[in-house]
Amino acid sequence: MSEISRLEHDPKEVIESRVALHFRRHGKKEKTLTGQSDREVPLTMEGRQQAVAVGKELNPNSKMSLARGSFRLRAQEVAGRAMLANEESITPEMSMDEISKQIENELKFGKKIVPDPNLDFYEKKHSQLQEQTEKAYGERRTSEFMVHESDQTALETGDLESSTYTRLAGQVAELVKKYAEIGSNFQGIVERNPEKYQEFHNQLERYFGTHNTVSDSFVARVIEKQQGVAAREEFLRILGPMGFNEAEGFGIEITNRGPVQEIVMHVKVKDREWRLEIPAALLNELIEDRDAFNLEVARSTE
Repeated sequence: MSEISRLEHDPKEVIESRVALHFRRHGKKEKTLTGQSDREVPLTMEGRQQAVAVGKELNPNSKMSLARGSFRLRAQEVAGRAMLANEESITPEMSMDEISKQIENELKFGKKIVPDPNLDFYEKKHSQLQEQTEKAYGERRTSEFMVHESDQTALETGDLESSTYTRLAGQVAELVKKYAEIGSNFQGIVERNPEKYQEFHNQLERYFGTHNTVSDSFVARVIEKQQGVAAREEFLRILGPMGFNEAEGFGIEITNRGPVQEIVMHVKVKDREWRLEIPAALLNELIEDRDAFNLEVARSTE
């Protein structure tokens, strides 16, 4: 916990609270078996170990944490295993079913790993956008395609369903906005009972498992909005055409000091780091951009 600050015009202490959001791409996944849905594909042992390594680095406090992932098992795995990395009873050898039972029966945390649609991507079957995305994946330029071409492809084909650059950035912004509101509520709880959460440094932690295109689109869009297209292109160049590596991603800290809230995104790729303040107005703008884009696509089909 940072040092408690004081407002010059107010002799009362200003209590600081924080919501830490950790977004990570899933780790190495198993090959899809015949007849197996993409949603059912789990992490390999290496992928499980990657998730635990993420958790060890972030040093989670499981009592103050929740894990959320897309509807794909591998994304829920990276979030859940990272969140529970400090729990000695949870091992990489355990399946997700075994982990869930351990949480329920022994750790007494309640339901801690849940799906979230805002962390997922969707491709309309047999659509041109699905074909183009799969082609880009085969050519190892998925993120490049998503940022540069996906919106236009959806607009040209009237695709109202598939994930695109603007849609993905908007859905992640919606998730961050939700936790900004949770952060404000948590601040009120801490202020009313300041001793209760001191041992946890007044901090909530959320571990999010997602996919390339989802996390890439949000970070690229924020950089584009704040620093321009050239800065976005520089980010994509450093990131690489396939996006974040396995179990890599970014973090967002939502800090409340009294009535003042600050949202900061931290991104590190190779030897480059970005620290970007995200005002609430920008989150709203990203959501509005998505809604306006969807309306534009809908009108193109009339």
